[in-house]
This record gives sequence, structure tokens and C-alpha cells, in this order.
Amino acid sequence: MNALTFKRFGFGVAILFSGVAADASGPVQYTVTDLGTLPGYTYSSYATGINDSGQVVGNVVASPTNGGGQQGFLWQSGSGLVGFGPNSYASAINDSGTVVGWSYPFGSPQAAEWPGGIYTGGARSSFALAINNLGQVAGYTSNIEDDAFFNTPGLGNFAGPGRATGINDSGQVVGYAVLTHNGIQQAFVYNGSLPVHGFGTLGGNESTATAINNLRQVVGWSRISSGVYHAFLHNGGGSLVLSDDLGTLGGDLSQALAINNLGQVVGWAETGNSHDAFLYDGGSMLDLNNLIAPGSGWTLTDATGINATGQICGYGQYGGQQEAFLLTPAPVPEPSTLALLCVGALGLLGWAWRRRRTLIA
Repeated sequence: MNALTFKRFGFGVAILFSGVAADASGPVQYTVTDLGTLPGYTYSSYATGINDSGQVVGNVVASPTNGGGQQGFLWQSGSGLVGFGPNSYASAINDSGTVVGWSYPFGSPQAAEWPGGIYTGGARSSFALAINNLGQVAGYTSNIEDDAFFNTPGLGNFAGPGRATGINDSGQVVGYAVLTHNGIQQAFVYNGSLPVHGFGTLGGNESTATAINNLRQVVGWSRISSGVYHAFLHNGGGSLVLSDDLGTLGGDLSQALAINNLGQVVGWAETGNSHDAFLYDGGSMLDLNNLIAPGSGWTLTDATGINATGQICGYGQYGGQQEAFLLTPAPVPEPSTLALLCVGALGLLGWAWRRRRTLIA
């Protein structure tokens, strides 16, 4: 091996190291699982929530030729979809596998739990939107106007006309409500006792909170100006500020829909000519379509849930239909594997150096 060849070999080893480093530190890539559908429900499907075990809930919609209608489902690896019966809607799941949503037992929607039963909002319709790991539920009841509820429908209007959309394991509830006399809808956090704290807006006249994690980080969206609203990530105290604005992927609109305890946020955003699912992580909003295999056939439009392991659920276009999906982070080389690669490469470099010295001698 002459000097030039040795230098080239060393340069190749350096490229190997740099490539391994890039693979280890670049954006996480994901594999896509199509969650499928239920017999007779072939029109569309969408996922609404995920727990830390990777169980996903959502809904399937029947084609108009099959009478329309929808059915809530639970999906888990190895078992596929299990439906909750016609005219049901599944909105959230906790780590124990308890699902909440609503059903139509009496002709009007009533908040429901599976396994469990039907809550009752009396003469009012009721809708369960979120559940924590203690089994506490948040949602809203509706008659002439919507009223947020915490744990049990019928507790009354604790936040003003509005909806409770998220709850963490401390029982802190977020949502949106008309908190002021001027009728402006604002995102709020409720700590189990009055008063309810509103976050204000990012400059427009409306804001909505959609989820809260156990660190009291809150996500949602706020109107900026007419026709423009952006996703936000807020610390749960004080009012919304400019630094809470997550921006978009190039268009005017974005909404944050879920957050995990690592502070990773998912939702959807306009890119300028499309409507794409996003992941916000480490200070950057990433288009999830750029983090799956090219040519997969998927266009990911909405990300609705993210768990502690980074799995993401949502829905998008696949095969000309709206389909529910699960994204799972692709395996990355473990530290032991990287170490073996480095040791092997250094061993080759050492052998080449000794070989060169022998030939010179």
C-alpha cells in the first residue's frame, strides 16, 4: 500500500465515521402501519389517540352506499381493529386501555367509556374527549350551548360556555371557553378549583387549547389575524407570548393537537400548497412526510397523538382514501453497534499502517 493509497483509505474511514455520526444524530425516520378498517366501513378511517403501549383509538366511516355512519375502534399490534358498535365514536385512551368517546343509546349522543358504560348528561347530549391515567374524564355537554365538564357530565358550567379537550395525570384540564363579557373564546387551564385561567391569544381574537402533559405544557392554536392561525406550545402559566408560536410549514395555518411528556408536539400545518402532519421537536417543526420512506404511497395529513416512545398516530391519504396510520420510530444503531464499527475501522487502519511500514522496510 503506497502513501497515496493509505491516505485514500484513511479518508474512506473518516467518511465512514461521519456517515455513522450523521445517521445517529439526524431526524428520526418512521415506519408506517396502515391500521385498516372494519367490515362494511370502507369509506375512510382516522386515528384520534394513542397510549404508551402503542394501542390506538379512532373511528371508521361507512361509505354512503352502506348507509354512512361511523364506529369507534381500538387497534393493537397483533389483534388489529376491534369495533365498539355502530354509531359510536372513540376519542382517547389511557395507559390502562380505557377508552372514552360517545355513543347513541337513546337517540342522542352520550359520553361513553369502554370497558364501562354510558355516562349520562341528562336531557343534554354529552361528549367525552380526554381521559388521564387516574380514569378522570374531560369533555362537554351540549344543548343550546356547549358547557365544559370535568370527570362527570352534569357538574355544570365550570369554565363558561366551551369545551374541555385535554387532561393530565394531576387532574389539570385544558380547553376553550368564553371567559369574558365580550364573548371572546380563549384557551384555558382549570386546576380543580375556580377561577379558570385563560391564556389570551397570539394577537387575534380566539385561541383553543387541545392537550396538556404532566409538566403542564399546553398545546393548541391561536388566531393571529383574519384567516391566519398558528399552533402554540405554552408553559401553562401567564398569557400566550410570541415565543409560544410554533409557526407553520410555509402556509398560514397550523394546529397542535397532542403533546407527550418529552415535550414533543404533533398536529398539522399548511405548507403553502398542501396540508401536512408535523412533529415539533427540539425547536423545529418537521414535515412527517419527509421522515417516511420515499415512494410509500402515503401523504400524511394529520397527526393526532404521540406517546412516550415517540409513536405517532393520525391519518392521511393512501390508495385514494383517507386511512388511519401509526408511525413507529425506525431502529437506530445502538451505542454498542457504533462502538464495534469504530473499533473495526480503527483496526483496519492500524493493519494498513503496519502493512505500509513492512513494505517500506
